[in-house]
Amino acid sequence: MEYRWARGHVLCDVTFTCLLEKLVHIEDPALLPDLVMVTYDVPDSLATETIALADLPSDWRHQEALTQQRGDAWHRARSTPLLQVPSAIMPLAECPDCNVLINHAHPDSATIKLAASVPFSFDPRLI
Repeated sequence: MEYRWARGHVLCDVTFTCLLEKLVHIEDPALLPDLVMVTYDVPDSLATETIALADLPSDWRHQEALTQQRGDAWHRARSTPLLQVPSAIMPLAECPDCNVLINHAHPDSATIKLAASVPFSFDPRLI
């Protein structure tokens, strides 16, 4: 499976405000796997790399290969355990909501703890 910021072989979790990102890719709700909403405890001191809207070309939303390459390069470099990226659905520079990828190959990712895991389903009115 391929995602906006990483290809399927990359061991990353897309976390936080990814609900809309997932929703726009639903073609057949009957094929959805069981979903789980998770909450993580992340130490404030954990290093995070950020890709800001200003760092991207104006047409980045139409260049999925570009964003996947950026995410794959970050994963291979193991420079930080977290990568904060803009939403392709709501690309607002000052938006407090963002998507965060976790690089499980980074040694500091072991300090991230799963706080809660709850079964989740989309409201049928959305799909």
